[in-house]
Amino acid sequence: MPHPLYLESVNRIVKDTLLNKFKAEKNENVDITVADFNQCLWHVFGTTANRVLTVSVSCKCWTQLAQYGTMDYLKKIYGPMLQETPESNYDVTLSVDFDHPPESAATNPEPLCIQVASLLRNMMAGAFHNTFDHLGKAGANTLREIPYRPTEGLWLKPEGDRVMAIFSISFDDPDDQVIGKVFLQEFSKNVSGAPAVDIQVRDARNQIRVPLELQGIRGLKADGFATFVLESRHMNPKTRDQTINMLLQFRNYIHYHIKCSKAYLHIRMRLRVDLLLKVLNRAKQEKPDAEKKTKSGRTFTRT
Repeated sequence: MPHPLYLESVNRIVKDTLLNKFKAEKNENVDITVADFNQCLWHVFGTTANRVLTVSVSCKCWTQLAQYGTMDYLKKIYGPMLQETPESNYDVTLSVDFDHPPESAATNPEPLCIQVASLLRNMMAGAFHNTFDHLGKAGANTLREIPYRPTEGLWLKPEGDRVMAIFSISFDDPDDQVIGKVFLQEFSKNVSGAPAVDIQVRDARNQIRVPLELQGIRGLKADGFATFVLESRHMNPKTRDQTINMLLQFRNYIHYHIKCSKAYLHIRMRLRVDLLLKVLNRAKQEKPDAEKKTKSGRTFTRT
């Protein structure tokens, strides 16, 4: 199970759909469209004609990812499941044959389901693997842009034996910008073994310093920049997958925790208001009884 503070890189709906298909005794139609992070779409489709499911993904930055060797990386992972011609309006399509699954999936299908449900993650990770594999080679120090959202992007910049991973971050809500600034500044603290992080956020004059690697790029708008300095210990074959997972979830991690923080603040404020109302209710003085009695037992009303 993943740490509760981090988000999964696997699409749980796609994974559960595949697992249920393996376990189902009766072949049924499947037609599911799922929205994922960064405005990406999944489409899982299958008919009763055969026990084959097609899993397709579309993302905003596929044109750039394809230029950075992502298809070669996907072929290495998925082999014959990867279709040469993707489904219409989608970028990558896998075909899973449940009558003839890989030998390893015959007894334990969960690893295969996780692998297929990680298609979007692997599409994004292909650019990282290609950058790491070509580090130090001639012509490999070019800036690589991955515009995974309309207003936010990721850049990979090799420099010698290091790689700079630069994120631009935008906030739609002014409250998010204030809370996000606090979160981003926490990343700049030194942690043993973690990449060095340089954070740039808007100052009191509403100005922001663009990282040197991105200066000269036109139309660059952001409320903050986060630069991760990846060294050889973060990119070796044993640790690179974990590094890539953390980086790919960085933007979602920030916005997810901003929303959680706002929800927590709202809960605390509502509880505080309830407490103050209880205090005010206890402070109310009871209205004295207007009806009085005389010594002889007669009653009268005081006006």
